[in-house]
Amino acid sequence: MWRAAVQRTLPDLQRLWFAVGRRSSLKTIARWLVVSLLVAASGARAESSLLAAGRYEGDAIRAGVFVDVNFQSRDVGYAILGELGGKVFAVETFDRRWILLWDGLVSARAGALANTYPFLILAGGRIEGAFEGNYRFLSQRAWAPYLGGHLDASLQVLAIPGKPLSDFASLNASDGVGGITAGGRLQISGGASWLTRGVSLLLGATVQERLRTAGQIARFAALTEFGLRARIDALGGYSGGLEFFGGIAPTWSEPSLNRTNSLSHIEARGYFRKDFANRLWLEIAGSWGQDSHRVEYLDSKTVFTVRRPGTISAFIFLGFNIWSCL
Repeated sequence: MWRAAVQRTLPDLQRLWFAVGRRSSLKTIARWLVVSLLVAASGARAESSLLAAGRYEGDAIRAGVFVDVNFQSRDVGYAILGELGGKVFAVETFDRRWILLWDGLVSARAGALANTYPFLILAGGRIEGAFEGNYRFLSQRAWAPYLGGHLDASLQVLAIPGKPLSDFASLNASDGVGGITAGGRLQISGGASWLTRGVSLLLGATVQERLRTAGQIARFAALTEFGLRARIDALGGYSGGLEFFGGIAPTWSEPSLNRTNSLSHIEARGYFRKDFANRLWLEIAGSWGQDSHRVEYLDSKTVFTVRRPGTISAFIFLGFNIWSCL
């Protein structure tokens, strides 16, 4: 590394020698010294970047079982849920060009929702899956621009033990917790990727189409959203991510009331996961989101905007990897 840097600097050192021989100007000498030092530093940085840009050594596919506790604060009430299930988590790179990420889980859930007194007891399960592919355009560099796509979907069914799902229609609202809750999104992202032997980092901007089911308060929504994201995976079993996005749903009208409605949503979410050498793993995840409902009465041109209380969700997972492919 340093030999290459010195070789790049030799021509500048020769010019410095002739400058000293011809003129004794301190300004001239100082100028060439600065140039030489900058060339040497840039050469060292280039060599360091090339040495760092090796094959990422954190590729892994892990599958196992987990338990978790989930606390939620919603406008329909507080909820606390426990969960037992199986989960797969994978990070793979190919030829430094492709970074593939996928995960999924299947679980049984049970807990309580404080939308009635006494609390509403719920039991059921959920299934989730996600896949993401990212392409690095200048693959041999540590820093490179990337373009990626992400697809995920989820389904949760929580019922009152021994009673049909139709009973929710006669109870206080339980949006997002009780009954059938489903969602999915298709996301396109682009930005910068840092890939070395020990670290994979993605920093980008996103645009996505997201679907979510209707509840007793919230209607079905197809949201167009824009945002920012960051994800890091590193040797030692470390993984973490942050996302922020917001957007709007298409306007819908209610002719009987002579009004139009629109919905906007903002959300932030993140997670941190650590896989230990003894096959245990720990994950902490959380999110915050908020809907705003805008109503305009066409006759009077009166506009109302109602912000629903923010939804907070926090997870603590503890798991054991039964199978790993590193």
